[in-house]
Amino acid sequence: MRRAPLAAALLAGPLLAVALLSGCSVGTTSAPTATPTPTETTTPFTSVEAGDCYDTVDRSSVQVVDCDRPHGFEVFASLLLDDAEYPGTTISDAVAARCKSAFATFVGVEFDASALSLRTVAPSQRTWEQGDREVLCVVFDPAARTSGSLAGSAR
Repeated sequence: MRRAPLAAALLAGPLLAVALLSGCSVGTTSAPTATPTPTETTTPFTSVEAGDCYDTVDRSSVQVVDCDRPHGFEVFASLLLDDAEYPGTTISDAVAARCKSAFATFVGVEFDASALSLRTVAPSQRTWEQGDREVLCVVFDPAARTSGSLAGSAR
């Protein structure tokens, strides 16, 4: 009669192993997929327009991003120059007052009272000779990256 408990134990062992292993089997569920992010576009600097937000990639190209995402710079105005000859180093002086005026309208506070900074992106002599007369007025926060437009921020 001693054989019955031994036989039961021998039979229960494999059944227990099957039960445990089936609980640890790999299922066919798929891994969660990442939420798609808005695409970022690397573009030549000459293709950036008023309303674009971007991060700098190098001297000739930028990464245009949705303004709601963190970014370094926002183009708020585009000015056209009509000079026949390339103004050289005075180009910045020629557009500074016009960009500052557009800055006040865009941000909602005078440039001199603002915590934000301004930069101009002007044609090089090479692009000027190819007909480029557009100057971009760019606003940025020197202390941090920005999420959202700075339009009307009164900062």
